[in-house]
Amino acid sequence: MSLRSRFFCGTVPAPKGPATSQGLFCAHGTASRGWDVCSVSAPLKASIFSTGSATTMDCATSTIRHHAHRRSRRRTVNMFAMALLSVAIVTTAHGDAPTDANWAVTLGRGDYVLHAHGSALDREGARVELTATPGHTAPTGGSMASVEATPYRGHTIKLSGAINAANAPGGAGLWLRADGPQGRLTFANTQESPVTGVTPERREIVIIVPPSATRIFFGTLLFGDGSAVVDHLSLVRGEALKPADIVSGKTELDAAISIVREHALHASSIDWDTMVPQLRSQVGADAWSQDAYPIIIRLLATLGDHHSHMVSAEMTRARRSPEGNVIVPTVEQRPEGVGYITVPGFSSQDPGHIGAFVNGGTDGITRIAGDAKHGWILDLRKDGGGNMWPMLAALRPFLGNSPLGYFRNGRELSPSWKSQLDKMHPAAQDIDLSDAPLAVITGPHTASAGEAVVIALKGRPHTRFFGAPTAGLPTGNGTFVLPDGASIALTTTVELDRAKVQYDGPLAPDVTVTPSESPEHDAAIDAAAAWLRQAVAP
Repeated sequence: MSLRSRFFCGTVPAPKGPATSQGLFCAHGTASRGWDVCSVSAPLKASIFSTGSATTMDCATSTIRHHAHRRSRRRTVNMFAMALLSVAIVTTAHGDAPTDANWAVTLGRGDYVLHAHGSALDREGARVELTATPGHTAPTGGSMASVEATPYRGHTIKLSGAINAANAPGGAGLWLRADGPQGRLTFANTQESPVTGVTPERREIVIIVPPSATRIFFGTLLFGDGSAVVDHLSLVRGEALKPADIVSGKTELDAAISIVREHALHASSIDWDTMVPQLRSQVGADAWSQDAYPIIIRLLATLGDHHSHMVSAEMTRARRSPEGNVIVPTVEQRPEGVGYITVPGFSSQDPGHIGAFVNGGTDGITRIAGDAKHGWILDLRKDGGGNMWPMLAALRPFLGNSPLGYFRNGRELSPSWKSQLDKMHPAAQDIDLSDAPLAVITGPHTASAGEAVVIALKGRPHTRFFGAPTAGLPTGNGTFVLPDGASIALTTTVELDRAKVQYDGPLAPDVTVTPSESPEHDAAIDAAAAWLRQAVAP
């Protein structure tokens, strides 16, 4: 497969290997991310419990491990990764009836307040409320309860509830996972369809509970500010799986080994003759595909790229679904003729969602361009990753005609990011802001695809970077679908800027700004605005 075909989101011929149906390629972020969270982004809106997050079996166990061992280098990977880490730590067994007595805050302890009443096993369900405290520093709040898995083994299980969110631009959602003796088995969340308004909206998640499951964990999420209430939160057993619907653990593992061996950036670092027999010995003859997930995650961790991760079948399907809401870039006019843009993480592969995201950025920029005479602030602190191309397309007025960047897989250089962007998202706007002063704000939750946006702006004229170092995941991932519908977001390339300078680890800003202690005062925005005033001074 040529490097040219690797770096755009879309379906391409499958890599040769057992039971692999197709590959989806993009610079991927939700380390979200859990499989993806929480792939909570990364926030963890990916899988917390897998966006990105946030974050479980999900969005980058390898990233989480790296995180725990190298905290001095990089405090966070992204919002989803934080969620996953918290969930991994807080797995104490609660009572089998999840009442208000055994609900707990698992993400954002000290920054989020939890009120829970009732049981998700009763007809009326539970009522769970999460509220962010003023000045909170945690990017995501999460609640959790659990039940014993025995009654649900071999069946599907559904978590549902009516969600409303007040003053919560990041939205709110649900998460659900099943654990076994080796760790997290299945996981899903509603990060691809967050609820952002006060009108209640129903959300539901369905996962498979394999026979090896020992515990079911579930709960609610609040991304950022505001409060979220989930009414009638209910956990219900579904139908038993039919033999034809079950993929064997051996089939799943062999497909994963083939994919990683052929496509991983660091595949040559693994002693495959030793590794493959060890991996296969851990999968029993009667194992389901979900039993192979912890083994596959350990395989990905051995690559050492800190970015490769699994995405559950449920989350993989959700990213392609046209249903649900989309959190789009926000654009607003600030005092003294300054435009202010925030770009969130974005993982959807649905054309309608992509169009809404891109237009949210370009339309807003065009709307206030005439008034933003003193330059622009681009805030990427909540961009936990996902799909870099809609992010760049949303910022197209600032990009000009430079190459922007490149991928390299160790053997060859990809076509320029600009040429790939033009093919996927042909230029449609009339406004040209390629020479406008641009202050870019980054932070520890700027991750993966969010870091690709930073790299694309390196070398841009009249541009300066403020804030804190990024998460440190400036690599490109390709997403490969496994036999049961789950997928692997596999690191296949490194990233270079327009001058072909390669990046590794956290991206440091030009001006490091210590975060403000007061919630009413944002030191990074103040520093960026001060530079803009100086940059455009007569």
